[in-house]
Amino acid sequence: MKRAILWAAAAVALIAFTAVSVAPAAGAEVSSNPADFAFMKKADQINTAEIKLGKLAEQRAVSSAVTKFGERMVSDHSQLNEELDAIAAKEEVKLPKQLDRDHEQLYDELSKLNGVAFDHTYAKDMVAGHKKAIALFETEAKNGSNPDVKSWAEKSLPTLREHLELAKSAVKAVKDER
Repeated sequence: MKRAILWAAAAVALIAFTAVSVAPAAGAEVSSNPADFAFMKKADQINTAEIKLGKLAEQRAVSSAVTKFGERMVSDHSQLNEELDAIAAKEEVKLPKQLDRDHEQLYDELSKLNGVAFDHTYAKDMVAGHKKAIALFETEAKNGSNPDVKSWAEKSLPTLREHLELAKSAVKAVKDER
């Protein structure tokens, strides 16, 4: 009898251990694909930066084109972040919600500028940043393995491409206003 109880206890322990070792942990990388998780983190940092930098543009820009662009960045990237947050919640992924080192340095640099100097630097950086973001999102849309993340990246691309064109127009507007 003791032996049967010990065997039953061992079997239950083995089943429990196996279930725990194969169950995904909360915050596990999306669909066990580190690339999808890395993309989500980078996309979150981009959105967070665009919102914070857009608010800075609303305060410091003198060009109406740059001010409007900043407003648009806050609006559109807030929406993109809400959509990404919903995917992250579904996947039980915690996103950083803070600027990475590069975006923090850019924010610090821009926060020291005013007027035309701000407008020129901000608009120029928005062109470069959106080119990088588009490349990142295109890679995820093409190669992502999580269907929700991949679909979101693909759906976000037209907005990012439009932002790139608006940023180029803002650069031109700042040059024309000089």
